[in-house]
Amino acid sequence: MSASDEANKARASIEAGELDGKLSKHIQQTVIDAVRNSFDQRRETLISALMQRLGAVPHSGHGNVAAVPTSAAPWVDIESLSRLRSVVGGRFENLKKRWVDAGFPLREHRGDKEKDYKVDQGGWDELAGWLLKHGFESRLTPDSLVALFQVREIGAKGNAASGVKA
Repeated sequence: MSASDEANKARASIEAGELDGKLSKHIQQTVIDAVRNSFDQRRETLISALMQRLGAVPHSGHGNVAAVPTSAAPWVDIESLSRLRSVVGGRFENLKKRWVDAGFPLREHRGDKEKDYKVDQGGWDELAGWLLKHGFESRLTPDSLVALFQVREIGAKGNAASGVKA
């Protein structure tokens, strides 16, 4: 084997190593980006789950309660998206996305009856986490004929929570 053949092999080996390094860095960056996006998309659920694991938030085992029981405020029935918005505030599109993701029905007209719906646990966890972040505890009310779920302000005293957040 001549010196030029050995030099060519060495160059090819170095180029292959550089290519492997570039691919490895690209793959690593792709994985990092995917993990970051995943955490960003599920932030509310992850925060809620972490708080539950740390013991800061009691959990009923059925996903029905996601809050800190330090409020004497009354529970407010939430039967529609507009009622939720009037109680907790927030941007309509953000609430609507979380509402739909949780599996709750949208009404077309004020008197519409609730159609059969099934709560999506992941979506509910996202909505409950968002509510908790905005100062409201929440619980599902599967046996209620009126409300889909209930909320109450955390830390409110007695009748201070009129059902409408200032």
